Amino acid sequence: PGSKLYLTVHNQLTPEKVSTYDSANGILRIDSTNIHTHGLHISPLPPGDDMFTKIGPGTSYEYIFEIPKDHMPGTHWYHPHFHGSTALHTGGGAAGFLIVDDPPGYLPPAIENLEEFLLVITHLNSQLMKLYSSMYEQNCKVLGGSDLDCHDKFWASGPLNGAPIDTLLVNGLQEPRLEIVANRWYRLRLLFSSIDV
Repeated sequence: PGSKLYLTVHNQLTPEKVSTYDSANGILRIDSTNIHTHGLHISPLPPGDDMFTKIGPGTSYEYIFEIPKDHMPGTHWYHPHFHGSTALHTGGGAAGFLIVDDPPGYLPPAIENLEEFLLVITHLNSQLMKLYSSMYEQNCKVLGGSDLDCHDKFWASGPLNGAPIDTLLVNGLQEPRLEIVANRWYRLRLLFSSIDV
């Protein structure tokens, strides 16, 4: 609490061949992104947590999150929230922790000194992602794009050659392992990210 977090986002997404920026709704603008936080009590104005900030392909943007001195410590999180591309970006696993540390002496020593594990649990549903991908492709074609121009190379064919996947990933792994010692306490920070549950 009482400090600033400087976060620079570098957008390395491939530019759209046909711009979908003239569409009003649906899955579109998949080449642009931004960051939105949950749990932080910070300014919604640029360069803070502004959901309307656009970070276009090949550009960067520096966020400045001013954490108030009286902000509660805890486990918070972020994900992309650029309108039109949120489902494909967040559904594809783009999310992460924002930890506001406990001030010294805030917790009882028995808890404060526990070994800590951060676990990002992501629900990956490739069939839903393929549906959203096809919605993007249709929006692109309505705006004059060809099949080749509008083809979403990642989700349209699926990450495993179209095989349906409906699974949970933990820190990006389908079958993770966490080795712990029996009869010992640990502190777990959990983040569950999903667009359909």
